[in-house]
Amino acid sequence: MDWIANCKLKKNDVIFTPLKVVKKLIPMMPFEVNDRVLDAWAGDKIFYNHYPSSIVKDWCEIRDGRDFLDYEETDWICSNPPYSKLKTHFPHILKICKKGFGLLIGYMNLSTAKMAMLNKAGFHITHIHYLNIVGFGMTMSIFIICEKIDKGNKLSYDNTRYQMDGDQGKNFKKKMKAYQAKYYKDIEKARRAAKKK
Repeated sequence: MDWIANCKLKKNDVIFTPLKVVKKLIPMMPFEVNDRVLDAWAGDKIFYNHYPSSIVKDWCEIRDGRDFLDYEETDWICSNPPYSKLKTHFPHILKICKKGFGLLIGYMNLSTAKMAMLNKAGFHITHIHYLNIVGFGMTMSIFIICEKIDKGNKLSYDNTRYQMDGDQGKNFKKKMKAYQAKYYKDIEKARRAAKKK
């Protein structure tokens, strides 16, 4: 897969969304007739091929020479982004979407920092759909729909980093270091055992 290296993608970024999932998510989008909708990371065009016929659709795919970061404007994005690129692509999503977007992401990618960016750009979360997709690195994913509307967030967030009181924080860090050391020893042990077979 030389094209992964050439496109500066990670191997885990090239995991396609199951058709059953796409058929469940697209109808959740509040598209209107003639809205411009972009499949920003088209891959095998599973989202693009199943958009409703009432919209004007387009796609980007870095492997095919159509870089999302070169795209200038659309009403909507509805797609599954490469998780390793979300940090750099998220600001561009907020810049080019005029009405909103729907993204299938890992639930841990919805950070308070992204919430603050959403609000600053005038977007609000209008729907979150939780789902399990085996093979997406982590099994819990969310489909998040954000719109540029005056409804406001129904979710609140706090961007402060809180610390545990007293010795709890120190004890937690020690436990985590011990856990990680054991975890990596167990992986190495399993790898050696598999190699012997």
